[in-house]
Amino acid sequence: MTLEPNTAFSARPPPLPADDDAFAMQTACAGLMREARLANYEISAWSRPGSECRHNLNYWRYGDFLGIGAGAHGKLTVPSEQAVRRRIRLRHPRAWMDAAEQGDAVAEDRAVGISDRVFEYFLNQLRLRDGVRKADFPGRTGAHWQDVDDRVALAIDRGLLEDHGDRLVATETGWRFVNEIQVLFLP
Repeated sequence: MTLEPNTAFSARPPPLPADDDAFAMQTACAGLMREARLANYEISAWSRPGSECRHNLNYWRYGDFLGIGAGAHGKLTVPSEQAVRRRIRLRHPRAWMDAAEQGDAVAEDRAVGISDRVFEYFLNQLRLRDGVRKADFPGRTGAHWQDVDDRVALAIDRGLLEDHGDRLVATETGWRFVNEIQVLFLP
C-alpha cells in the first residue's frame, strides 16, 4: 500500500505490516487466487482468463485515452507529428465547467519527449504478465529497439527479464521487483 499525500491514510497512517509479513500475506493470497482459477495478468489485478479489464490493458499497453471531466488526464499519439501528447483538464469542477463552456478546459498540453516515451512504454508494459511487446515499441515511442538493447541486456543479465522473441517477460524475480527493471529505462 502506498500512503498518498493529502489523504486520510497519510494524515493518520494505519499500522502496516513488516515487509516480510506483507510478502507472506501476498504469497498466501496469490495461492488462494490461483485455487479459484484466477490469473495474475497484471501487477495488481487478477481475473479469470478472458475477463481481463480492457480499460486497464489499454493503459498498460501504452494505448491512447481521452481525459474528459475535471482533473482528467489523456494521452494521444499523433502519428503525423510523430508525437505523443499528454493533456490534463482543469482540476476543480467549477473552473473546469466554466472553461469547458468557453471551449478550453485544458490546464496542460505537452508533447512527451522520446526518452520519456521509452520510459513510459516500459513502465506500463512491465505491469503485464505477458510482458513488453517488441513490435509495438517503435510505433508507440518513436524510438528504435536498438536504443534500449543495453538496458534490456542488463535486465536479462540480472535475471529480471527473459527474451521470448517477440516480447520481454519478467522472470519471477523480476515480477516481484518490477521497479528495479523500470529504473533501468529512466531517461
